[in-house]
Amino acid sequence: MGYQVGRSNRIEETLDLVDSEGIVQHTISVALNTSDIARQYRVQHLHLIKAQQAYAALQQAQGDGRSAAVEQAEEALGDAILGLFRLVFGEDGLHQILDFYDGCYIEMLENVLPFLTQVVVPAVQADAAQRKQRIAQNYGIPKSRKWRH
Repeated sequence: MGYQVGRSNRIEETLDLVDSEGIVQHTISVALNTSDIARQYRVQHLHLIKAQQAYAALQQAQGDGRSAAVEQAEEALGDAILGLFRLVFGEDGLHQILDFYDGCYIEMLENVLPFLTQVVVPAVQADAAQRKQRIAQNYGIPKSRKWRH
């Protein structure tokens, strides 16, 4: 048997957009290479966290310019969410989701975000852990060494 090399894991799933009667209106195919999107996902996720923190801080603030600042923070938060969805679902998938929810962003987040947290994130994290393990084995790095993220 020769020396074996392989490819990174792939996420191949579908997201069904189901109406209130249980009828599938759209099916969005998700096919992602976990290594390819890991860094981009991390960047988008950090962007979302910063937008959430800025929005939360403004909710506590008071003053004359508060409403304009809150509006800007809401827009930044929306852009961060759309960026994450665009990365995972692609431009066409994002538009199908937006059209399906027709402006009901809270409902969209409640229903679509679990797909990211339960399917995409664990797959990306598992791939990163496997990659770290392979690198450690290839370079003789002890398991007790702490990795920087």
